[in-house]
Amino acid sequence: MKWSETETDLLLRMYAKGATNQIIAQHIGRSMSSIGSKIELLRREGRISIVRPRIGGTDWTAAEEDKLRELWMGGETSYVCSIELKRPRSSIMSKIRRMGMLRGPKTFRPKGRYPEFNAKISIRKRYDNGLSSTDIAGLLKMKVQAVRDILTEMGCDPHRNNTVSYRVHPCWSMNDDDRRQYFYEKFTAGWKEVLQRLAA
Repeated sequence: MKWSETETDLLLRMYAKGATNQIIAQHIGRSMSSIGSKIELLRREGRISIVRPRIGGTDWTAAEEDKLRELWMGGETSYVCSIELKRPRSSIMSKIRRMGMLRGPKTFRPKGRYPEFNAKISIRKRYDNGLSSTDIAGLLKMKVQAVRDILTEMGCDPHRNNTVSYRVHPCWSMNDDDRRQYFYEKFTAGWKEVLQRLAA
């Protein structure tokens, strides 16, 4: 349906005030795709700016920055920071980037009510399966020394080597033709067994 001048003027006024496409669509009574297409057309015509005006929000105070730094460097998530500071999570993450406080690769953070207890269970389970402290740290994305300290607390040997025996699959040493034949025989043998069971 063709846009009227009244609808276009309303879109321009709401866009200038920082309204989102969803809010504009609800007020005008059009779909969000229609609003997006119209905005793109108006941008090409030069009637609106490329950058959408900032929506509300207040500048960060020194106290809020200190609170964010304390929470974030203390290991809290962006979700917890957003609740404490009463700001959107996107605002929290943007501020963290601007302050240069981005953390490194995501570390292992056990879920549940008692994370320390769950971490010990995860480490002990892998230790009993024969993994070394280095491999456990790699799997759980923890520091090796932290894993070794927990193993020492549980009375385990933190410097034990792997006791897992890895079996090499026979097809690894085959060429392409032999490998295809190997898997074809395994496939047909499995179907023959299934058909025999159905016939019995």
